[in-house]
Amino acid sequence: MTHAAAVGREQRERVRAEVRGRYREYLAGVFADRGVADAAELAGAAIDALFDWRSVATGDRCECGCHPRLSDGDLHDAGFGCGCTKTADEHRREWKQWQADSVAFWDSPEGQRIQQQRDAQEAELQEWLAAQPGVVVSRHGGVYPEQWEGSVDGHGFYFRERWGDWYLELDKRPAAQSRCGGAGVDDTGSAAAEDIEHAGGEVIAQGSVFAAGYGDTLTQRARFILGTIRVHLARRTCSHHGVEMAALHAVLGEQVRWCPSCGAHLGEGVTA
Repeated sequence: MTHAAAVGREQRERVRAEVRGRYREYLAGVFADRGVADAAELAGAAIDALFDWRSVATGDRCECGCHPRLSDGDLHDAGFGCGCTKTADEHRREWKQWQADSVAFWDSPEGQRIQQQRDAQEAELQEWLAAQPGVVVSRHGGVYPEQWEGSVDGHGFYFRERWGDWYLELDKRPAAQSRCGGAGVDDTGSAAAEDIEHAGGEVIAQGSVFAAGYGDTLTQRARFILGTIRVHLARRTCSHHGVEMAALHAVLGEQVRWCPSCGAHLGEGVTA
């Protein structure tokens, strides 16, 4: 396990413990309101029975989706801040407050500094992309997760990094559609939803943010993504020199294990 993955796992376990404690307190309150004796102890036992499923062989937490799960805290304050708990007036007030806070931050010196850095990186990225024939970046941004979409030489791609680990998909195809919240507030004050189209493709590479060449700026990340895709495409179409491998074998005096054209590993005893 990479260092970044270990840190991410530790953080998730910490969040799980916090969420578990909050739901235990909530359930204890529900039991107490109903006159249940030893409400706190019973709440703990109920949480364990419902959500703490572990392998009888290893003792590790089972991640199978058939077991009920507590929220990981990443959405709606672990469920305690979900829109289902709020009135239409509360939705309106929160939306207006969020807008006001956002405007205030981006007008502040810190917000202006961040925006100037983003503008400079974006200008550098666009200048670099303009010199890359066959490359289109249709969307990029975010931090948890960071996501990129576009195409390279006619192949659509999707890149996603979260908690220090990333993966890169190629040739995405529509797979399903669902409705998702987070689209603001509608005219009635209710949380608005939007249709989300899901797509999937071939995962051609994955790793951590410590991979060579991953970089820190937008341009460095775009160069890393482009390079990874083109290396994959070269290896997928390379014929590994065909009959020329025999000549290379004769010159080197041993089997060729790496293709001199695309760098792919050819395995033991492969000559063509």
